Parts: sequence; structure tokens; C-alpha cells
Amino acid sequence: IEALADRSMKTVLVFGTFDLLHAGHLYLLRQARRHGDRLVVSLARDQFVRGWKGKEPLHPEEHRTRRLMETGLVDEVHLSDPEPRSFRLLAEVQPDLICLGHDQEELGLALRDWMKAAGARIPLKRLGRLHSVAEARTAIDIARRTFDRFPFERIYARPGQSVEAW
Repeated sequence: IEALADRSMKTVLVFGTFDLLHAGHLYLLRQARRHGDRLVVSLARDQFVRGWKGKEPLHPEEHRTRRLMETGLVDEVHLSDPEPRSFRLLAEVQPDLICLGHDQEELGLALRDWMKAAGARIPLKRLGRLHSVAEARTAIDIARRTFDRFPFERIYARPGQSVEAW
């Protein structure tokens, strides 16, 4: 019975760095969550952030993973594949849908190219950006609940860094 229940669950996958978790990220996660029962994040590795953005991430991948889980919106966080555009994680996660942020056009193209070459068919859905006051309030409410449970300095301080060091 458990195996049948697992197959009936719809898995949604999102990709991102989530270095400074903000209202727009929370909005993206909340919108993606509406499309399935299981929300999985493919989190950009530190080495990818260095190469892609040309700078050191503000928070290491372990810290970003913990913050995402603490939102209560995410069921699993997996580090992205070490090699960009390999998308081996898709075989492990087996998503029913991949949700892309409004600014992830290049990722969408890379995913389409990979699926064509691999013979895979996973629907892609581009999610909109945070626009309305109501949407912003919802994202801020989620952030407040997260920050109430986990103090600001625990979420945003680098590991081993004291608040006084800011």
C-alpha cells in the first residue's frame, strides 16, 4: 500500500541557489508546492555558485539546505549535480513537474536540450514573479513564521559568526 501511495504522489522539482532567502524565493516555493504533494529543491553547489556568479556564496550549501528545510515548504533538498547540465538528479528524484522561476530562462533551455538528448519528457512550468501586495504579504507571513521559529541571526549568520561581527 505504501508503494502505491508513493506512486500517486506528484513530485515537483525546483532549482536555485537560495543564498539570501527572501520573499521572492518563498513565493516561488509556495507556488511550486501548489503543483504537487512533494517539493524537492535542487540546490546549487558552492562550486557552481563560484563559477556561475563569479563570487563566493554568502552562505555555504549546508547552511542554505538547512534554511530551506526550516521554511516548512520543502520536503527534500538535494545538492545539484557536480557537473553543470548533467541533470543526473532527475533520475533520482523522478519529478512529475519542474517549476522554473521567472528568471531561469537559460536553465529551461538547458533542461529542454537535456530532455531531447535523453529522450525524457518532464513538463516545465514557468512561475511568475511576486507582483501583488497580497502575494507579498503571504510571502512575508511565511518569512515571519520561519523567523519566529528560528532567530534572524541563526538563519542569516555564517556558521561560527556572531551577530556582533555584522
